[in-house]
Amino acid sequence: MAVEFRDGNLTAAGVTLPAALAPYGQVKLFDAVKALTRGQLDAVALELGVETHPGLSDGDLVLTVGSELQHAWFVNMNPKEIPANVENNHGARRRAHADLVVTLKKGGPTVAKKRKAGRPARAAAKPLQYKLYTSKVEEDKDVKKYLDPQNESKRHDGIIIQVLAGAKSGERMSLEQVTASVKATGRYTTGDELAKSVRWHLAKLEKEGLVSATEA
Repeated sequence: MAVEFRDGNLTAAGVTLPAALAPYGQVKLFDAVKALTRGQLDAVALELGVETHPGLSDGDLVLTVGSELQHAWFVNMNPKEIPANVENNHGARRRAHADLVVTLKKGGPTVAKKRKAGRPARAAAKPLQYKLYTSKVEEDKDVKKYLDPQNESKRHDGIIIQVLAGAKSGERMSLEQVTASVKATGRYTTGDELAKSVRWHLAKLEKEGLVSATEA
């Protein structure tokens, strides 16, 4: 895959996109992909080894190209700890794209197939364990302050960062452990179920490149 990261940018097929290897870098990268023309999307897809088809919508191509480039971003950030949901979503998007191209080649409709009767449901997702990318947090002045255990902020992201920062070196925390520690601060207020809210913010921090989530 001919993708080059240099000076805060990513270049593929002669197209240069912002891709700083820092928190939120992958979000800005995807936003930039959405602004590409169809010709640029096709060129980048070809460079990435992604098959295209005239019947593909721009939206479908944006999702696939964006997924490939975001995955490359995470690989460059930390190849040993790519978030589990990133790997899963990347694989799922590749399969969906391949199926869509096959359907278009056959001249069939591009709607998703309904699950056949009697087909077994997917296995339940394995629980995740979380770890803070402390070095990445320290690089972001807006969130670095939450590493201070004396910080009394009531911001949900900040409280979760404090909790993860308090884990022993190299130790990961389950959702239950994070939720219990968050509750113990007495500062986390939400109208939702506590575990549900904590899970949502952990996923958000993972997407921002500040937290690693791996299957237990």
